[in-house]
Amino acid sequence: MPVGRLRRGGRKGSGGDAAPGPDALAALRAQGWALPPALARDDVVPTWTRTGVVDGARAALVDDRGLVTPVRGPGRPSLDWWVGAEDRWHVPAREVGVTQRRLEGAPVVETTLRVPGGEVVHRAFGARGPAHPGGDDWVVVEVENRSALPVALAWVVRPYDPTGATGSTAPTLSVASDAFPGGPRLLAAPEPFGLLPRPPSRWARGAAGADPLAVVEAGDAATGEVGAPDPDDPGPHGLALLTPLPHTATTRVVLFASPVPAAALEDQEVLWPERLPEAAAVARGWTTLVDPGPRVELPDPVLAEAVAAARRSLPLAHRLEREVAATDQEQPPARHRVTTGDAGPGDRTTVGEAMEALAALAWWGDTATTDRALVSWPAGQERGGGFGRPEDTAAALRALAAHATASGDVGPASAWLPEVGGAIESLGRAARRPPEGTDPLAVAEGLDAGALLLAGLDQGEAAARVAAHAADVRAGAPWSAPAPVGAGPPPAPRQVADAVVAALRAGEPAPDLWAVLRAASPTTTWSDPTRWVGDDGLVVVRLLDAVARLLLRDDPDGPTLVPWMPPAWWGLGWEVHRAPTRWGHLSYAVRWHSGRPAVLWELGDGVVGTPVLTAPGLDPSWRATEARGEALLMPVPVPEDHPAAADAGAEPTGGVAVAAPPRSVWRPQDPGPDAPPAGEPGAPPGRSAGDPPADRPPDGGSFS
Repeated sequence: MPVGRLRRGGRKGSGGDAAPGPDALAALRAQGWALPPALARDDVVPTWTRTGVVDGARAALVDDRGLVTPVRGPGRPSLDWWVGAEDRWHVPAREVGVTQRRLEGAPVVETTLRVPGGEVVHRAFGARGPAHPGGDDWVVVEVENRSALPVALAWVVRPYDPTGATGSTAPTLSVASDAFPGGPRLLAAPEPFGLLPRPPSRWARGAAGADPLAVVEAGDAATGEVGAPDPDDPGPHGLALLTPLPHTATTRVVLFASPVPAAALEDQEVLWPERLPEAAAVARGWTTLVDPGPRVELPDPVLAEAVAAARRSLPLAHRLEREVAATDQEQPPARHRVTTGDAGPGDRTTVGEAMEALAALAWWGDTATTDRALVSWPAGQERGGGFGRPEDTAAALRALAAHATASGDVGPASAWLPEVGGAIESLGRAARRPPEGTDPLAVAEGLDAGALLLAGLDQGEAAARVAAHAADVRAGAPWSAPAPVGAGPPPAPRQVADAVVAALRAGEPAPDLWAVLRAASPTTTWSDPTRWVGDDGLVVVRLLDAVARLLLRDDPDGPTLVPWMPPAWWGLGWEVHRAPTRWGHLSYAVRWHSGRPAVLWELGDGVVGTPVLTAPGLDPSWRATEARGEALLMPVPVPEDHPAAADAGAEPTGGVAVAAPPRSVWRPQDPGPDAPPAGEPGAPPGRSAGDPPADRPPDGGSFS
């Protein structure tokens, strides 16, 4: 299924309805500003990556050229960067030689710019540090000169974000602390925006709405203290702050990750935060955060890379907004929020999307993060007990059930027993009279989750009734594949991902999972051409949901391993560790022996009852009731579309991919309208750039 990449229709302003809108952007274009492709053209969808800290109030945005927006909304500026090399000034927004990646899959974004003599690397990430009036979270932006020659670096304040013009006022730079007149500088536009470690060597403004780039390129940047803006200049306004960057040197600025009112700094000095961590340490921290959850080793390196990045982005779904306490002795009030966006004014996450995110976080995340995120669970419940659509109510119950199975703690469900009962009743009504378009299997899944919660709360009779109702709904639910894509615009990635989840819920083939992967950016984010969003967190949620369903289904009779096997996985091995099920944490591995798959499995301690393990995607006839064991299953024919199908004597290779493999050089990407129709250079005949490599990874893993 093709996935939409180009937006059709008019452009909205940044940050919601109060934004300046397209006229302000047209003024920037008319003045010849150096804009990112998504702002310079109407047919390019913005792409960005969310970054931030765990339990932060908001997520910052880093676009695909390194433009950093710490707080999105009307009147809010962004920070860009230019590099002056020996030949000319290089502007990443316009350059061809710009690449981007995540550091270890974490929301630490590294943007690389090619210059004569090597590369200059820009990194942006969130970090906690010394408290400031807006909180204790910062956005760190640093640039490292990896080229063989010294360069000049320009930090550039821009009156736009990745979605459009914001109408920010003229930036100013002032001494951050009277005690250090030659030290850090406070950047404001007009509210405090960030800190520079020292005064710039030169600076430039544009006059009469012009881009300061022209002043910088002409060599006319001023020296000395940054002058005040012209009060009669209507803008748009920009400010370039230049500093030398020697060979191998790194410099950074820090931005406030939450709004800081100007009045908050009238009687308070802001010092440079000396102890903010390095980018590599932050990346390791995100890995440590997800380690307690399930671990998977997949045979497809692109899918493995996407899952690793998605898992590290998933905790950004929980945002914690702290208000000002009435007194110094009181704990500041806090509001928990689950979002698939940046939690800014333009974030339109629905209750149903938040419930999907909670369910994914409960399955994949650590229990402590899920505990905090679940605080917001009852906030979206309606008067009738539902959370919106029946599928949304089912997701809400799945979130509580997944947390209960992963942690063994039914405390949240116990605290909200009336709300849980209301959600179950709402689903029961939907099962009897389903609204048009309702997926009955999603309803059955929600009822099953409700029965699991009731059983954990010692409501045995009620649990049995709800479980029987779920079984009846499941038995009478025919599967219908999504309607084929017509002549209209291709669907957004979130729609394709939703169809993938629905297919896997029914145990049906879901090849469009790889269409979702092909639509990803180099930092494993997805743009939404219908909503003008550059990092749709709902696709991240649904990708993780789909992969969990691909590997395991927690059925009432027992765990179902491999409900459907992707054809390309024939002959390859994979592993799942510590996956939560109602029967305990499950680990299993698949190996191959001459066309026959072997399954090794282990259910954790405390198994109640006698679960029946099955693997219909490998051998529909296989059953097992032991908590631990291994079995050699029946031979699996080579799939027709598998490369080995033409070789009658083909043998499985039995490879197992590592959980986070090196970045693939054949990663499928949109090559653009000017690309030739052939695959990558050197590809064998019949294999395109989107096909996996012919070589297989070596054996390995904890089951070897």
